[in-house]
Amino acid sequence: MPPTEKLDTHHKALTLNLDATAFGSFAVSLFVAAVFALIVAYSFSFPIANVMVAFSPGALDTMMVLSLALHLDPIYVGAHHVARFIVTAFSVAIIARRIAKAEPRIAIRPPARAL
Repeated sequence: MPPTEKLDTHHKALTLNLDATAFGSFAVSLFVAAVFALIVAYSFSFPIANVMVAFSPGALDTMMVLSLALHLDPIYVGAHHVARFIVTAFSVAIIARRIAKAEPRIAIRPPARAL
C-alpha cells in the first residue's frame, strides 16, 4: 500500500471519529437545553418560542437578531444570554481553582552543589 493511501485511510478514520464526537456533543447539548427550556417554559408560563431562543446555544448578537426577526422579546433573550455567559465564566473559574487546589504540588529542588 503506498504511503499516501495509508495516510488517507488514517485521515478518513480520524475524520469519522471526530464527526461522531461532534454530533454526540451537539446532541447532548441540544437535549440539555431543551429539557431546561421546557422546565422554564412550563414553570413560569413564558412563551415557548422566547424560551427556546433564549436557551439556544449561539452568540448573543445572533440570538438578538433572531429574536427580532421572529418578533420575540429581545430583552428576555439578551438578558438570558448575558446571564448564561456570566454564570459560565464564574463556574469555569471556580471549578479550575478547585481542581488546582486538589492536585498535589511537586516541589522542584535546585540541583545540589558539588563540594
